[in-house]
Amino acid sequence: MLWRGLSYSRRLVGAAETSTQARADLAAVLAFSGLVTEVGTSSSPSIEEFLELAEVSEGAPAAGAEGDRGREEVHVLTAHAAVGLEFDTVVVAGAAELALFRLMQGPPAVEEIVREYLRDVDLVLTEGFKEGPAPKIEINRAAQDLDLLCGPGDHLIAVVTDRNLPVEVPIFGLDAIEPLADFLEAGYLGVGGRMGSVRGDEPWVNR
Repeated sequence: MLWRGLSYSRRLVGAAETSTQARADLAAVLAFSGLVTEVGTSSSPSIEEFLELAEVSEGAPAAGAEGDRGREEVHVLTAHAAVGLEFDTVVVAGAAELALFRLMQGPPAVEEIVREYLRDVDLVLTEGFKEGPAPKIEINRAAQDLDLLCGPGDHLIAVVTDRNLPVEVPIFGLDAIEPLADFLEAGYLGVGGRMGSVRGDEPWVNR
């Protein structure tokens, strides 16, 4: 009943009643589903575990390299990657939430994300965008004993650290949450929405 109730599998199930090839296809889908269930309930549910299990399970589809055409294949995707796979842009709307999935040719720049999707917010905090002209706050811990990643030309505006560093920007302790918040509020949410040399026409500056 479950298979017949799913619109995407109804035709396959119906064809399996009269076609040998369709029965083989359905058996492969069931084997694939069984692998997903087995890995999902294992102690290490991961794509790597799934691929390793697929190699040794009888009747399961064999793993192949990406782009290995000319063979029947199943693409292993994350849940987000699989949503609306046939469309470049998909919007999922709920009672109190809305999610937008858009096919990109490459990772977008942070200023592009802000300009396109976040024009109605006052302050955007990101993590991991080390390149580009957006203002940056770097966290540096003495236990890691590493040099700063950001140099003079990387738009560094502050450093959060537990050691003394020869920098020309404000330094905040690891637990100095309120002073850092005040620093950001005064610089980006105050009158004019500017801090130092940040230009008012940049997409991350509050209007």
